[in-house]
Amino acid sequence: MTFLTLTHPRFFSCCGWLILASALHGQTLPSIHFGGGDGDGSDSGISFFTTLPVEIVDFRACETPTGIIVAWESRDAVDIAAYFVEEALDGKHFQDRARRAAHAGKPAVSYSVHLSHPAAATATYRLRVEEADGSTWHSELDQVTFDTPEWSMEPRANPTAGKDLVVQITGLATGEQAVLEMTSLEGRKVHSAAVFGAPYVQEVRVPSELPAATYVIGIVREDGRRLSRQVVIR
Repeated sequence: MTFLTLTHPRFFSCCGWLILASALHGQTLPSIHFGGGDGDGSDSGISFFTTLPVEIVDFRACETPTGIIVAWESRDAVDIAAYFVEEALDGKHFQDRARRAAHAGKPAVSYSVHLSHPAAATATYRLRVEEADGSTWHSELDQVTFDTPEWSMEPRANPTAGKDLVVQITGLATGEQAVLEMTSLEGRKVHSAAVFGAPYVQEVRVPSELPAATYVIGIVREDGRRLSRQVVIR
């Protein structure tokens, strides 16, 4: 007879998103256990005893006017070094977005990180747990869809050699006021102008009579969200 214990993930709703809360502490790894019997193996079996060294509960991500809040709670953590929040805009290629050191000696600890809003309509988040010996494992993951529309800002030509740099902007709400800024790599502001949203692709001309160099051009929306790109002027 084979015995198996496995807890099932629980789902929560947060800011209109489907959030996955993984009871990882209850997941177990197999170990062979033989009981007594008459020798024909009929009363032997496989038991599952080894548990992961932390329980991750209520893992959630919520969209706010200024970005994304990712929060979770750990329980009964043993020999955990750190937690890493990972994000994938295509659902497959994950990148580290934040790290939080683990707090030992407490039965339950709450964590949260604030992330900038991704330039995509959907994103997938998961938690990577790093143990003290360097081994790692992941929480469950879930793809979430933002309530806000996708928006973008790109230089039409990059590098550019003309007198005017043209920036294409899409996705701003009609009538919304944003700020277009251009700075040097050292952070010195060389241009700033207001941009108003429209229901079509906008082309904004930025005077580029500047020394040949690499600059950062960015747009900041009313709710604080920001996009930036590097542009080379020859």
